[in-house]
Amino acid sequence: LKPCRWGSPFFLGYGAVWRTGPQRYQFRRQPGGVHPASQSAAVHPDRGPCTCAPLPDRRTRGAGGPMAAPAITFFTRGKEQLQLFGFDTSKENALAEKKEPPFPLPTPKAVQWSPDGQALVLVEPTQGVQVIKFARDADNEDNVVQSLHSAPKTTQGFLWSPRSSALATMAPGSKSSTEPNLHVWRRDENGSYSLEASFLHPKLEKSAKVLQWSPDEAICARLLPEGRVHVLSGADLSGAPLVDLKLSQSIVSFEFAPVRSKGG
Repeated sequence: LKPCRWGSPFFLGYGAVWRTGPQRYQFRRQPGGVHPASQSAAVHPDRGPCTCAPLPDRRTRGAGGPMAAPAITFFTRGKEQLQLFGFDTSKENALAEKKEPPFPLPTPKAVQWSPDGQALVLVEPTQGVQVIKFARDADNEDNVVQSLHSAPKTTQGFLWSPRSSALATMAPGSKSSTEPNLHVWRRDENGSYSLEASFLHPKLEKSAKVLQWSPDEAICARLLPEGRVHVLSGADLSGAPLVDLKLSQSIVSFEFAPVRSKGG
């Protein structure tokens, strides 16, 4: 265990890290399709995996009644399409497909929600990497699509910062390539993404975690191809490293410790 001077410890290891988190809803696959645990309406027999958008806890309690569950949004990936659904127990038809443009979409090579549930990043088969930004106003159904043109169309994975202010796109690399394959995008106050930094990481694996922000995004650590870790300012990854961590043996992984509540 290597504590850093900002008080956010992280470990350097040689194996996988298993992480668990709270789940507000559970969806299950059955022969009839995908079913929310609290509703038995089938979506489609060929529907693929479904992933819910993260949401803050906005449950409300009716007068003398039980706690009402918040509405959630989730997507399903099929053989040909990615579809978006809303699940709201306060409505008579709790499960409904959302067909506001650009949905439904051709099935992307990769797709992932932002931690705040306000954006969906994906690799569109012909357009490349795109970010779909959802309106915060429930009465405004307009979705905004932004293409990240500098991101390679071969992008195969994503990493978000905990507060969704930054997005990293990862594409395969090779020893002979000199083109960056790890790009970091920063979200501005208007919700648009601009390229902040890019790095070359040969033989970057799809599941590799080569970047991680601390929970408050104050710092970000980057694993270098040669087995060192650079600790950077979380607000700007293009600057010089605050710390260059090099050990006697190559570092193959690292992980920040979760923030513990005071008195816990």
